[in-house]
Amino acid sequence: MNSKCNSNFINCNLNDLQNKLVSMLDIFASSCEKFGLKYFLYRGTLLGSIKYKKMIPWDDDIDIIMPRQDYNFLLKNYKKMFDNNFYIECFSNTKGYFLPFAKFIDLNTTAIEVEFKDNLNMKHGVWLDIIPYDFSTKTKFNKFDSFVLTVLRHRIYNDVKKGDKFIIKLERAFGHLLPRERAFVKYDNFFVKRKKTKNKSIVISDVFKTILPLEYFETTSVGEFNGKKYVIPANYNELLTYFYNNWKLDPPPEKKVSHHHFYIIDTTKPFKEYFKYEDINY
Repeated sequence: MNSKCNSNFINCNLNDLQNKLVSMLDIFASSCEKFGLKYFLYRGTLLGSIKYKKMIPWDDDIDIIMPRQDYNFLLKNYKKMFDNNFYIECFSNTKGYFLPFAKFIDLNTTAIEVEFKDNLNMKHGVWLDIIPYDFSTKTKFNKFDSFVLTVLRHRIYNDVKKGDKFIIKLERAFGHLLPRERAFVKYDNFFVKRKKTKNKSIVISDVFKTILPLEYFETTSVGEFNGKKYVIPANYNELLTYFYNNWKLDPPPEKKVSHHHFYIIDTTKPFKEYFKYEDINY
């Protein structure tokens, strides 16, 4: 077991995983530029670019965000953009996949998360998180927005807090009327703009729906990341301050850990070698 990653590495280590992720980022970004798709480095990946000029030393994933229009193009055309060693996994093409963003996966690797290790419909290769964002006229969620999102999220992830007794009662009484799949579609599209109006913010379609000022992303710059240049928000300081507060300071040792829990990581073998895939067409 690796002390920094809480994961079971086979034939590799955290450095090997990071090298694989970085090589995948280069492939992904190069194709986006070729097809004219907009993207940004996001969250910890952006922090790594600004603070370390590379991945955060203890990080184990890469986050990319894209406007919804470019994201939809990616989902429909990824086979034209990448060779058959790579795959875009999302809710629409994978049974039991309930994440509101896609994964760009290297099919010749293995990265099995403990949470998903029993889902044989998923392709358990090393991945990049590809997260869409939508434009909004709102600057914050009102009470109705927050309530609806909480209800839908509970229906999908069953993550309601114990104190939300009303939502628990609502789920027990009417949950059967809203299948998990339908709840996910409603949640995923909750802030997809249908009318052309003046935008004030963007809504990041991560698990908890993050709303951020539009000016954070209106202008772009480039950031160094493992010796290459990638697109970042020009207002990265405001964005990093929003997520990490005093982001220029080093976190305490107990915070220098990754947030994924992998059952198996192997950058040298395809995930299919770790499962008995029967009657599954890959």
